[in-house]
Formats: sequence, structure tokens, C-alpha cells
Amino acid sequence: MNKILIFPLVFISLNCFSQDYLSVNYSLIYSNFIFTSSSGKLDKVITSKLNTGYAANYQFLYRNGFFIRGELGYKEFGALATFNELKLMWDFNYLDANVGCGYIFNNYKFKPYVGISLYGSYLTNANLTIDGNYYNILQNDSTKIKNSDFGINGFLGVIFPLSDITSVYLEVNDAKGLSQLDPKPNEKLYNTAFSVRLGVKFLLGKDLSKSKYDFMFK
Repeated sequence: MNKILIFPLVFISLNCFSQDYLSVNYSLIYSNFIFTSSSGKLDKVITSKLNTGYAANYQFLYRNGFFIRGELGYKEFGALATFNELKLMWDFNYLDANVGCGYIFNNYKFKPYVGISLYGSYLTNANLTIDGNYYNILQNDSTKIKNSDFGINGFLGVIFPLSDITSVYLEVNDAKGLSQLDPKPNEKLYNTAFSVRLGVKFLLGKDLSKSKYDFMFK
């Protein structure tokens, strides 16, 4: 068989035995940095900053409870700190894409789930505020950071069905950046964030409980 046809056939085969969902969500994000100075000490002066984000994702849910989802969104990261009575605030704006998998416990009225994903982000804007003075980090060579980030994200949540095709969900996420953001080799800077999101989910695909493929799951 022509290798070019393998991926489309696998995608179609998976889709035949799944329910498809489209979700949109809004997040409150508590972001921070993991920063190690040139002396090798972990900086504990930097504290979390409250940010926001939003995203849309597409999910394939299978009869055994496993799911695969891909997501596109926008998120704000950053942190706060005080050095020698100077107040510092970092504001990072990212376009974000991630793909992951997980498991939904379908035996309950309210359906808990857990999963893991990998993310990749592109930095569109980065500002550092020092006592009210703004600096564009992307244009300043002395404070410049990498404009891309990738990492791993663990999540768990619960789904509250509203109808046969609509539900809302509450989800918490713990993201850890794996990309060293500081171009200076003697310092290390990584993103980290904890977020709470509220979303709405819509059924787009077939209801497998009434599917002609039921015989496959007996």
C-alpha cells in the first residue's frame, strides 16, 4: 500500500469509532519562572503572577474511555519580583498549541478525567516593567529571551453534562516548561504555570451507544 495513504486511513479508522467534541475554554493562570542564577542558586524571590488565557480544542473520545485531543489557544505567562525595593513584573503573551491524551471515567453522572499533553508556544509579546517603566524584552539584547517554548502539561477535571450534546467542564492544569528561555549559558530560566479553566463542550460526532459499530465493542 502506498505510504502516502497510511496516515489518512489511520485517521479515518480512528474517527469511525469515536465521538468528536469541540470545546472552548477560559483560564485563570498562576504563572512563574524557575530561575537559576550564574552562581547555581535557585531564585526564590520571584513569585507567581495571575494571568488569563483562552483556547479551543478538538477531542476524539473512544468507547473504552480513552481520548485524544488537540488544542490551539492564547495564554499569558509572567512573574513578579522585588529586588532592592524595585518592583519587577514580567508579561509574556504566547500563541499555544498542544496535543495530548487521557481517560474519562464514564460510569458516573459527573465524569472525571485525567490526562497529559505536550505543548509548543510562540512568544508574540514580552515586557518587563520596573517601577512603572516598560521595556520590550524581545527588542532589548541585554534582557532578550527565546521566542519559543515547549513543555509538558498534566491536567485533570470533571465534566457536567447539560444535555445530550452540550456539557460544561472544570479543569486544572500544571505546566512545566522544558525549554531554556535565557540565551545566556550561565543562567537558566524556565516557565511554570498552574491554571484553572472553565469550558463548554459540544458533541459533533456520532453517539457510539447507538452506532452500527456496537458489535465491535461486545
